[in-house]
Amino acid sequence: MNINDVSNRTVIRILAIAVGFFIVLWLLLQVQRELIWVATASFLALTLNPAVVWLQQYMPKKNRLAAIGSVFILMGLVVAAISSILIPPLLTQSQKMVQELPVLIDDMRDSSSSVGQFVNRYNLVDRIKSEQEQLFTQISKATGSFVGVAQSLFSNLIALIVILTLTFFTLKEGPMWFNTLISTRPPPEQKRDRELMRRLYHTVRNYTFGNLLRSLLIFVATLVPLLILQIPYALPLSIVMGILNLIPLVGATIGSIIVVAVCLFVSTPAAIFMTIYLIVYQQLENNLIQPLIFGRALEISAYTVLAAALIGASLAGLLGAFVAIPIAAGIRILFDHYHKYYYPRSKRG
Repeated sequence: MNINDVSNRTVIRILAIAVGFFIVLWLLLQVQRELIWVATASFLALTLNPAVVWLQQYMPKKNRLAAIGSVFILMGLVVAAISSILIPPLLTQSQKMVQELPVLIDDMRDSSSSVGQFVNRYNLVDRIKSEQEQLFTQISKATGSFVGVAQSLFSNLIALIVILTLTFFTLKEGPMWFNTLISTRPPPEQKRDRELMRRLYHTVRNYTFGNLLRSLLIFVATLVPLLILQIPYALPLSIVMGILNLIPLVGATIGSIIVVAVCLFVSTPAAIFMTIYLIVYQQLENNLIQPLIFGRALEISAYTVLAAALIGASLAGLLGAFVAIPIAAGIRILFDHYHKYYYPRSKRG
């Protein structure tokens, strides 16, 4: 085919598609924060929907709105109970950690452990102390601004309210949206489309619930040995471990490094034990816990998981890494659906 055979209409069409693509991309970047809110609300709604469906059976006239309200009330009570248990000791231990940081630095010099020898060999204490006053001054400036703190709290509060509102309406109107969307399809294709939506729903729901369950398990699994070994700041370290475990593939490793580093300042045997313990736990999670939780729900390769997590993290941080993997799994399901039902037809046509 000669390039001269390409019509002006074809060139204009290609240029229009390219311009349209970049315009859509630009618009998406402008509403990136709002899209993250919508994605978060959608994942939260998918996670809560099984509880709503179960409670709806016991409500008068099977009222879905009453079931949603009950789930929100129960969720609020659970959050309040967990917060009342965790937040006071978390604040106490975190404050203690900050107060004891200068003492810890001094103890590092006199320690006869391998950590102390390493610190003295490279004169790290003097280097840390030389920057300590400047560091505390910067932290004080960063946290002492009432306006900055108030703006941050207000912004997070607004985001929370918006996400919960979107979650409520998604739970309330989701079945209606689904039935309306399916009704627009030809009757012969409605069955396969319902199967497609069911696969997408179960993939996202299982991934969201499974990831939260994994984080809860590793939080408990980290907290128990730290308490037994009497490692200070056990609760904050376990919470950090649980949060970092939400990051696919590398989160648990990063959390383990932090935990072991803190243990080194207390006891070398404790650090060695926690290193072995966390390695064994991660192997147990990768080979037993994770397959039991996820099963074949995602149906994507490890490379796809890593690539999706990296792209999601670069776009939207931890939340982006969390939602990118089920999105990639959803794209895989859509591709399989198209290839199974539509590609052979278009190829024959």
